[in-house]
Amino acid sequence: MLRFFCIFILSFLLSFSVGADTLESVMMPGKVIQGHLKWEDSCQKCHKRFDKEGQNQLCKDCHKEITKDISQKKGFHGKLKEARDCAECHTEHKGRAAQIAPINEKTFKHAQTDFELKGAHADVKTVCKDCHKPKIKYRDAPNTCNACHKKDDKHEGSLGLDCESCHTEKNWKDTRERFDHNKSKFALEGKHANVKCTDCHLSKRYKEAATDCYSCHKKDDKHKGIFGQKCANCHTAKDWKDTTFEHGKDTKYALRGKHQSAKCESCHKPSASTLKLPTSCVSCHKSDDKHEGTLGDRCEKCHSERSWIIPNFDLSHSDWLKLE
Repeated sequence: MLRFFCIFILSFLLSFSVGADTLESVMMPGKVIQGHLKWEDSCQKCHKRFDKEGQNQLCKDCHKEITKDISQKKGFHGKLKEARDCAECHTEHKGRAAQIAPINEKTFKHAQTDFELKGAHADVKTVCKDCHKPKIKYRDAPNTCNACHKKDDKHEGSLGLDCESCHTEKNWKDTRERFDHNKSKFALEGKHANVKCTDCHLSKRYKEAATDCYSCHKKDDKHKGIFGQKCANCHTAKDWKDTTFEHGKDTKYALRGKHQSAKCESCHKPSASTLKLPTSCVSCHKSDDKHEGTLGDRCEKCHSERSWIIPNFDLSHSDWLKLE
């Protein structure tokens, strides 16, 4: 028995003298995780005898991203109120498949990270795996809206990636709280305030959307372009059909008598090259001149807008016969 004990002590001393790691490897309490496998026989890579703080530094030397978070006071580790030894939470030698960075999903406070859960993100129906995908570290989960909501982007990237400029965590579909169209170059007034975005923003074009009336209302132009494309000269956003144009005020030719009920295109022909038409009677009524020009072109001497057929002076029967 004594002989056996002496042999054991001799072996122990021999092992210690040959290399401490060999002895420590023999005394290792269990296998390390798969991620640390290549250092399993190099105990000094993770352990420093009789120096806890030194051992923490060994962890930091390998896990540089955690070290950076701590120095910048960012992320979960950087926001911890009290310093802790790494081994308090991350215990090794529990086997290849062991989870040495356990997180209790039910009690974990997400506010201690760089991404506080708000609105729908904080809903009880929201689970960690909605954002944290398999085989990806928790710290590497994306924190931009587009990274998770790209599939929900109906604008297909045409408005950029700053989703939060219009959307909130409260409700992705509701943009009224954040986006104010009246602060853009085109304020929504009158009927425009009630139209759907897609009625004006065709093919999901937003920044390049036209702001002139004619681009959207060409199909509504009953004048077929003969009055030009400056619709705002006569129409308002309050009501397309209600015009602000007053012929007597906005032109040098006031409409009187039968002219008031005449249709615009009766005088403004589609072939007219300009809206500035001649104002003489004969320019429009030459075809109605039964005198065939024998009485000159001053039709207003005998006729009025009240009635082309009834002259504005008294004629005897003999005078009528002469005019016929």
